[in-house]
Amino acid sequence: MGDADALLAYRSREDVCLHRIVARIDERNESSVRLARRLGMRQEARLVRNEFFKGEWSTELDFAMLADEWYARQKD
Repeated sequence: MGDADALLAYRSREDVCLHRIVARIDERNESSVRLARRLGMRQEARLVRNEFFKGEWSTELDFAMLADEWYARQKD
């Protein structure tokens, strides 16, 4: 289990009562996009020129996973 998997496992325990895990990523951050996909998160949105940051507009990718999808993935 990698660091990101361990963090999600800790943060998504049933006693925390999470329903949904969301990642909002600048699309230029390819390593974070790959990580979200590797963790089984689905891309739900691409928001073009959504945020003005450090003097430029950036496009945001939104990924998500429901808690029951996370638990089902852990049983595999």
